[in-house]
Amino acid sequence: MKFTVLSQVLKDKISTAERFTGKNITLPVLSNILLSTSNKELIITSTNLEIACTLYISGKIIKEGSCAVPARTFSSFIQTFKNDEKVTIEDRNGTLFIETESTKTKILTSPIKDFPLIPKIKKERNIRIKKDDLQKSISEVLPAVSLSQLKPEINGIYISWDKKEKILTLAATDTFRLAEKKIFLESEDSADFSFILPFRSAQELSHFESDADVADIIYGESQVRIAFLNDEMVTNTVNGLFPQYSGIIPKSFETRVEIKREYLIGAIKSTSFFTSKLQDVSFQVRAGELEVHAENSEVGETSSVVAATVKGNPMKIAFNFKYILDGLSALSGDSISILMNSESSPVLLKSMDQSLYTYLLMPIQAL
Repeated sequence: MKFTVLSQVLKDKISTAERFTGKNITLPVLSNILLSTSNKELIITSTNLEIACTLYISGKIIKEGSCAVPARTFSSFIQTFKNDEKVTIEDRNGTLFIETESTKTKILTSPIKDFPLIPKIKKERNIRIKKDDLQKSISEVLPAVSLSQLKPEINGIYISWDKKEKILTLAATDTFRLAEKKIFLESEDSADFSFILPFRSAQELSHFESDADVADIIYGESQVRIAFLNDEMVTNTVNGLFPQYSGIIPKSFETRVEIKREYLIGAIKSTSFFTSKLQDVSFQVRAGELEVHAENSEVGETSSVVAATVKGNPMKIAFNFKYILDGLSALSGDSISILMNSESSPVLLKSMDQSLYTYLLMPIQAL
């Protein structure tokens, strides 16, 4: 195998591929990146058996072939190149020769016979979505994913396509809060499907770099492929049933607070320095204002008042400040709504700019 590519393109692709490698004592080849050539393209593949990526680079292919190279060594070295350099890479007899105008390097390769095959999923159930919409939506619900391995069915993002309604739904919960995002896709006509995308896979997908404008979600029974034109990632799905959560979202609310989002974020952040071990901040809702309060017997206490439009009954309610900041950060727009019924019932955060995004939060008293 021998090929020549531009260093900047190679650096970006190898950096992405390295994140998909893994460590496995019985299968050490997983710590490698597979390089192969086909149809005037360099193909870069990596996997940890749970998630994999396949990336393509156009370049000058001098000789066909393939090899497996240690990901960490190869990636770290490639990052030292200048962005405009041409890099020639050749595999000969178990050694990878890397040459630029100023450097000559040799890296020992690994046998490729044990490198796993990346599964191919047929396009029987698939939808196309704008890449930015998909990645932004994943980022909006990702903070609500449970990090506990004890309940794998909530250690990921639930993704569901409804053909009749033409809506793709993404949802996540850790039992303390729920985040849901709906995306309307008028032109799609695939049969219904749903799956749970593992947390790490969702993280990688949220910042997967590609020049493509769209992403294809191709669903299989236990795996899903997300393709960005040529580049793609394949991941196992979580085996389990995501909780039926629609029933916990209140249909009506007794108290509604309209408030400037950035002002509330600032008040919560400044107040958070005085929280107790519960990381709690309390909201005192009164006519025309919302007071954010926190106290700690070992530090002191503080309060911050933010002007607000209040409709309904006055109320005092407490939250984990990190959880409510996650929700406020995911919302957009100048003003947001806080919808409440009591100090022990779920609270809904909404923005007029994001009618299809919902963030539901349980008060601390109800935990």
